Amino acid sequence: MGLSVYGQQFKDEPNPDITSLVDWPYQELSGLDPNKPIMIAEWATGEFPHSTEGGGLGKPDWIKEGLKMFRTRYPRIKAAVYWHERWQNADGSYSNLRINSSVESLNGYREGVANPDWLGNLILRAIPSPK
Repeated sequence: MGLSVYGQQFKDEPNPDITSLVDWPYQELSGLDPNKPIMIAEWATGEFPHSTEGGGLGKPDWIKEGLKMFRTRYPRIKAAVYWHERWQNADGSYSNLRINSSVESLNGYREGVANPDWLGNLILRAIPSPK
């Protein structure tokens, strides 16, 4: 089971708090099956100059906060796939969600994924073939 988590998409909006984006969907997914792991199927935020003026975290800190919250506040989240792309918005502006949109953002990501919880051991098991 998975969900998408997107932060700031336009320069004039603040980055929303991670918990405001994840709490409710996480509870809903957890209620569907108490044993299945949950993944962040895609998540990202834009890189905008002065993005902290309207409140919220800048991109590097938002990424670090997301990676920390996914593993500490939401124990069933076992994977998070960062959406590494940019696109043109309807108003003609661009949202650069790429992880390396700045050196600071790339370093924030590297710092966040360096935690051993994100670098666990791969568990493989054989799946019996149907007879």
